[in-house]
Amino acid sequence: LKTDPASGQPRVKIYCAPGGTSKGDALVTFLKAESVPLAVTLRDGFEMRDGAALKVQPARFEMRGEALQQQARSKDDAQIARKKQRRLEQKALAEWDDSQLPAGASATIVVLLGLFDTS
Repeated sequence: LKTDPASGQPRVKIYCAPGGTSKGDALVTFLKAESVPLAVTLRDGFEMRDGAALKVQPARFEMRGEALQQQARSKDDAQIARKKQRRLEQKALAEWDDSQLPAGASATIVVLLGLFDTS
């Protein structure tokens, strides 16, 4: 299981009803993705007590409501910005003029000073 870096406790979230009582659902976070199908295979249908069987399945996360609409808007905005950037780059490449560059290998070498720390 994954552990919470702050508390060192296993990352298990038990979902509760508004009154504070357990709803019977929990989210368990594993360290390795390979552990998820193994947990499903070994524990799905496992009888806990008095005939209460565990139902174990991989988590599915779905966005709903305003969060979903906001994500869709931000994806659209990001896609428009990428298209605009691509057009600007293509325009800059079309206007490129090699005749203004100095001849020789020095035109392809850049020296970076003071960028890296030697320690």
